[in-house]
Amino acid sequence: ATGPQGAAGAAGAQGAAGAQGAAGAAGAQGAAGTVPVYNSGGTLQSSQTMVTGSVTLGGPAHNATVTLSGSAAFTSATSYYCTTSDQSGTSALQVTYSSGTSFVITSYSNDKVSYICVGS
Repeated sequence: ATGPQGAAGAAGAQGAAGAQGAAGAAGAQGAAGTVPVYNSGGTLQSSQTMVTGSVTLGGPAHNATVTLSGSAAFTSATSYYCTTSDQSGTSALQVTYSSGTSFVITSYSNDKVSYICVGS
């Protein structure tokens, strides 16, 4: 004959942690960020684009043509403006806007020049 079942025993000690699982798959890349452009009154200029870069002037004319393509292109030669900075010296710089896809920077020497252009 079998007797009645006894009371449950005390819980045992917790076991050791298991090994870490494999890394999950990489997520999708997020959308490209944008640089907001505001007018002097603080109003967001939603149709504006900003382009930055640098170029070394060359040749006897001490100039360089910057070509803009794809999302960096502007709609016309009068729809944007650029500010420039001579990284190699203190030469005066002139920007000539050829079209919405190119402009020419000219100076008195063959210096390295950085630029920021903003427009639509």
